[in-house]
Amino acid sequence: MIKTIICGKVSGNFIVESLFKLKDIIEISGIFEVNSKTTIRDAYFNNLPLFTNIKNIPNNTKLAYVPFNSEINRDVDIVRYLLNRGINVIEEIPKSKKDTIKYLKEIKSKNCYYLIRNLYEETEISKMFIRKAKQIMQEQKIIYIDSFISKDMLFSIFKIIKSSLNENFCFDIKTFSHDEFITISGKISEITFCFKVYDPININNRCKYYENKLEFVFEDGSLILEIFKNIIIWENRRNLFFDKDNININLYNAEQLLNLKTSFTVENKTDLNDELLLLVKKQITFLNNMKNDGRKYLPKVHEIIKDVQLFDEFECLVRKFDLKDDLTIKQNSYLSSNLEKNEWLYETPNLMNIHCIQDVERRYSFIDHVHVNKFLESINMYICLSMILFFQNNGVFIDCNRKYNINEIIEKNFNSRNKNIILRWLNILFENEFIHLENNNCYLRKVVNKNNIDRYYEDAKNLWDWKLGDPLSIDYINQNIKYLQELFDGKKKCNSILFPGGDLKYAKALYKNNMVYRYINDLVAITISDYVKKYSSGINKIKILEIGAGIGATTDSVLKRLIDENLIDEVLYKYTDISNFFIQCAKSKYENVVSNIEYEKIDIDKDMEKLGKETFDIVIAVGVLNNSGKLNTVLREIYNTVKKDSLILIAEPVKEPPEMLVSQVFMMTKPTDIRLEKNRTFLNRLEWLDLLKDTFDKKQILTYPKNTHALYEFGQQLFVVKI
Repeated sequence: MIKTIICGKVSGNFIVESLFKLKDIIEISGIFEVNSKTTIRDAYFNNLPLFTNIKNIPNNTKLAYVPFNSEINRDVDIVRYLLNRGINVIEEIPKSKKDTIKYLKEIKSKNCYYLIRNLYEETEISKMFIRKAKQIMQEQKIIYIDSFISKDMLFSIFKIIKSSLNENFCFDIKTFSHDEFITISGKISEITFCFKVYDPININNRCKYYENKLEFVFEDGSLILEIFKNIIIWENRRNLFFDKDNININLYNAEQLLNLKTSFTVENKTDLNDELLLLVKKQITFLNNMKNDGRKYLPKVHEIIKDVQLFDEFECLVRKFDLKDDLTIKQNSYLSSNLEKNEWLYETPNLMNIHCIQDVERRYSFIDHVHVNKFLESINMYICLSMILFFQNNGVFIDCNRKYNINEIIEKNFNSRNKNIILRWLNILFENEFIHLENNNCYLRKVVNKNNIDRYYEDAKNLWDWKLGDPLSIDYINQNIKYLQELFDGKKKCNSILFPGGDLKYAKALYKNNMVYRYINDLVAITISDYVKKYSSGINKIKILEIGAGIGATTDSVLKRLIDENLIDEVLYKYTDISNFFIQCAKSKYENVVSNIEYEKIDIDKDMEKLGKETFDIVIAVGVLNNSGKLNTVLREIYNTVKKDSLILIAEPVKEPPEMLVSQVFMMTKPTDIRLEKNRTFLNRLEWLDLLKDTFDKKQILTYPKNTHALYEFGQQLFVVKI
């Protein structure tokens, strides 16, 4: 048995998943990854040890498989380390020619081998496409090459094109653009090509059925390979009559597609997954047998170097285009049918740097939808069950068979205290199907077991702790529930839990040390640095206003990026908050770091006029506007403070998080706007978009995270408004 380690993610990669089926030749001894939280789940569900320290990889490991989506391979030369230990390595996609040659030199002194294998180009359907392309090229030239592919298939597509053309060709990239996809066009030798490349992880939901397709366009028709459908299509443009029933065509004896004079589809009847499984097995067997006859490896070395050189040249050209300043983000109008009701789209030229945004998306792409949803389910169950227990301790929902009148609950059981909070709790319990509402009466639908409350708490904690954020976030929720009666009765202040003895530990966990706010703060920082690069003149400083800056979680990210990019001297930063305590904390933190920063105590409901009109180029408001009692007024005041061509960045919850309803809800300002009518603490996403559209006169707006991102489920949104 070959002891095998997987260096990267398992889920979502069939070739990696197929390794688990080869129990007759290999034994998976663990998963190695340090940058990806997703592998914690992969290791858990596959009952495998997770190695986060490279030195802990077992000494008896004989083979390492490095998949395309491995995060560790971006930052650590894991391949070289493994080869140095005498471990055979199969890597799906090469990093560069330089690295590959380095690896091939490494194995000279070690009894091991290195292979690059993305097996899709070795499937029968791909081989047949190559044969048929060569057949047709004997009769006529290729006019055009078109391809629509996921980025993890790019290397396989290159190899198929290379094998089909049967020549040493060169690339000349003419254009490079971004929208929903990366579009690369130019010439391969004298043949015009266009590649549309998408990210299989981050692509919009509407694109989940997109096929990896390669098309060779000839004078009389197109030869198309659809890899995952396991078919080849010949689309004939001469449209002559043809009786396909009289033609005998199958995968292995199809001849002269060019003469068919009609469209035709050839299908490989072998299941693609089964075929890939056999190829993986063949690959591993070949690698294992080479230890007996190293001469078999020499042709592979030449093949690897040629393939990597070609791919490396192409990527070098792409990287040159990557550095262009005029690349823009454009939201495509054809996506509108997939958007939520009443949502609108804006073209946003030069609003945000596409490459920086992609970098942020990549850094947070490991966050798994399943893991997030399991956490949210656990934490919601914990809070809802705790709410019911609170009601029962106050004489409500004790009898499951009794209907309770809502007015009586408020007046008799709670003496009309915190009426709005009680109504919100009842609404949350109704939405989560714990209670049934009927004609102003409610009754319990589920029996509460104290053991279940503890179990859901432990589940939430295990799913959260350093997988999604600082463990203190969950501890903070637990502390609020522990003192829920005292909070409700006004005997304990919410701030005394959030800032115990003036300690910021819980606040940092909630607003800085978790995936949601790290993601949002990174996007805010990137947007601002790009703006400063574009608009700074060296004479007039870019004026930045942050309202409700609090503990400075967003400030930290913005200032760090400006300092790292040598832009800090181009700005004047104004740090404001309603609390003198936070102002003093900020002064202590930044006084020896940044000189061009001012501090002012500002109540957003009373003092916005102090800031002047058309004063600022950028306004930041992260997690603060929900504390205003009159959102419409505050937004108009913000609009008045900014200049032309300014940016406004707003981050807000867009749903009613249950954890907020047992914590900060006790210290928030009572709203006088639409939230009062609907008895809600927060606007939803569409209400925010409508409000911003009306206030800012339909200016350009971007929202993050997108609804395909796992972090979207947390209900926090960043709105970027270009004035």
